[in-house]
Amino acid sequence: MRLKIFAAVLSVFLISAAPLHASGIYDSDPAFSPYSAGTVRADVLYDALDELNYIRRLIGVPSNVRLDSEMTRKAQHGAVLLDAVNTITHTPGQPSDMSEAFYELGYDATTHGNIAWFTGGMTISYSTKLFMNDSDSSNISALGHRRWMMNPRMTRVGFGISTRRGFEVTYVIDEDAGYTSWPISDEYITWPASRHFHPLTYFDAGTAWSVTLNSEVFDVSGAGNISVRLERESDGRTWSFSRGAGNGRFYVNTEGFAYDPCIIFRPDDLSGYNSGETWNVQITGLERKDGTTGSITYSVTFTGDPSGYEENIPGTTQGGNNGDSSGGCAVMPGILWAALCLLLLRKKPGRSALVVLLALSTSCYAATYDPYNVKPSFSPYRAGAVKHEILAEALAEVNYARWIAGVPSNVTLNDEYTRRAQMGAVLLDANDELTHTPEKPYDMPQDFYEAGYDATSHGNIAYRKLHRGLKTWGGLKLKDTTKMYMEDTDGKNVGTLGHRRWLLNPRLKQVGFGISTRLGYSVTYVIEDFRIKKQKLTQAEYAEYLDWLKWPIPDEFIAWPSSKHPHPLSWFEAKTAWSVTLNRNVFEHCKPDAVSVRMTRMSDGKTWNFGQAGDDGYFVVCPDNVAYDECLIFCPDDIKTYYAGESWRVDVWGLTRRNGSKGSFTYTVNFTL
Repeated sequence: MRLKIFAAVLSVFLISAAPLHASGIYDSDPAFSPYSAGTVRADVLYDALDELNYIRRLIGVPSNVRLDSEMTRKAQHGAVLLDAVNTITHTPGQPSDMSEAFYELGYDATTHGNIAWFTGGMTISYSTKLFMNDSDSSNISALGHRRWMMNPRMTRVGFGISTRRGFEVTYVIDEDAGYTSWPISDEYITWPASRHFHPLTYFDAGTAWSVTLNSEVFDVSGAGNISVRLERESDGRTWSFSRGAGNGRFYVNTEGFAYDPCIIFRPDDLSGYNSGETWNVQITGLERKDGTTGSITYSVTFTGDPSGYEENIPGTTQGGNNGDSSGGCAVMPGILWAALCLLLLRKKPGRSALVVLLALSTSCYAATYDPYNVKPSFSPYRAGAVKHEILAEALAEVNYARWIAGVPSNVTLNDEYTRRAQMGAVLLDANDELTHTPEKPYDMPQDFYEAGYDATSHGNIAYRKLHRGLKTWGGLKLKDTTKMYMEDTDGKNVGTLGHRRWLLNPRLKQVGFGISTRLGYSVTYVIEDFRIKKQKLTQAEYAEYLDWLKWPIPDEFIAWPSSKHPHPLSWFEAKTAWSVTLNRNVFEHCKPDAVSVRMTRMSDGKTWNFGQAGDDGYFVVCPDNVAYDECLIFCPDDIKTYYAGESWRVDVWGLTRRNGSKGSFTYTVNFTL
């Protein structure tokens, strides 16, 4: 299919408020005549990646797009090229003083990217909002920029920016990806989003609505029959759209932007949208490729303040920067180890090939995993500093787990918590002991120890060691610890699932991360107990504390595996315990001898019973001494695996609500890949 390229002449009339000018965003500044592309700081690039993946999670397409170093290198050359010619164009000419090699890199990016220009001070993240608006007169009929950003097949991206005149390039057309099928189960993708509340910071009265259709499902060759009905639910007012008539702009674009057709409409006579407002969309006249007729119905509910940044949907999941966290192979130690083995076994030559293979395989490990800007040291002690992108990956994993569970997934990184967590990880590594109450090493400064102890006593802690040849090394990556905490089902932890419950605490707002890779220890600072440190509280402080204990969500419970979204099997195994955290403001303290739980596998109706209902596996009622809420924990016997597409129903009864009524409820878990 022919790839489409397009220009984004995004002028001042699209912008309600100019972003602040980007300053200090470079590790090395761009230069002109002679030309140097410069390099954008990693944290700036990952902020832009966060923005993109946030949008993609909002609409329900894969949100694990990763930053590609080569695409980013080309995009940076492209931004400088556009700045040099001072023209917004996908096909810029070559400046007379620019080398052929520089020009070719930049031209590759401008012909494979979204491009934007804004003289008021461009930032990369802001360009993403411009691409998602895309509703000026030159772009509204195609919305090409938006559709490339929403492309469900997208897996990698690159960003470049030249702040001298405000040009930006986002490399989005990946010709090497080998795109095949539509990778999601949905037949269409909407903007504004129908999967989550849609932030008003991403939509205003001038923004066009769009519905991207799965080209494998729909045939739009007869687009003249398509019509759209838009209804504002609050007052029942409707707008109608079709070819040749309607209450606003209407297009059916089949030009192949991001490979799929798109229905585009924008109502006239509309001053804006309001938070809490729900709109209903009905599209008729569609034809499916199997010969049947089709229609689409969905609803959009707006949220937030148009002047602020809304982040109450899932945090984004990031891919690693190319090469930063890749595996490596320590060949020379392996060769030496193999030679030693051969020497010792020289009288048994039949085993030589096997010995060499085993020796070399034990030497291949993630030795190149280097998460530090500044490495830790021991005796004298230095905590070190973890790279921003490594911290961002870890934060994304936490927010993704929280999104799966349906709790607020806008947890942010706290610098002080991170400083202490890093000291805590080094402290654990110094003692080589996994404990929340580590001893002070004799040669560690008192202030270092106190900060580290504060983190270990307020954090989830983890370790993973790998044995390589004759030595033990750390084998832990920071982003992997969240899955370890959510598993939490070993013999020491299954009775409380404390790590999981702290991460799913709906009140959690800030975290900090630390890692020491020498022996493989990590700390995630999760216990924000600043409100209850004082032994005696005034009446006002106690009232504030009780208010803080309230859940910020309307749900009566939090389930893992999740009842809010399809639960990925990569986040749940047959041995993993199920948990139901109970809202302390809704339920009285549990009476363990009265609680019953039943699990039903819907495919065959088989049941497992726990508590008063039966004894088909492990069951415990855990008190509210972890993350402030009680928790039901159960783990069925005789289950070898869970399957994608499998549904399970859970029935809980024997609880009492604080209003005196019986506290029974039912929920369903749907597993997915």
